[in-house]
Amino acid sequence: MTGALPPSGRMPPPPLLAGLVAALASLGQFSISAYLPGFDEIGRSLSASSAQVQYSLTAYLVPFAVAML
Repeated sequence: MTGALPPSGRMPPPPLLAGLVAALASLGQFSISAYLPGFDEIGRSLSASSAQVQYSLTAYLVPFAVAML
């Protein structure tokens, strides 16, 4: 099982690992909170329909869903 360890042979300190996991888990939620209020403005500035703007958010969040699997 030594192949699963980082090249240094040590696991990162637990607080650092917990902080990294928490930051990665909250990234999707933060993007939704930052993106949704601007939906109308994004659509107007890009001359896009609301469905096209929703597709852009879907395309961003699909990798997060796949990563959870």
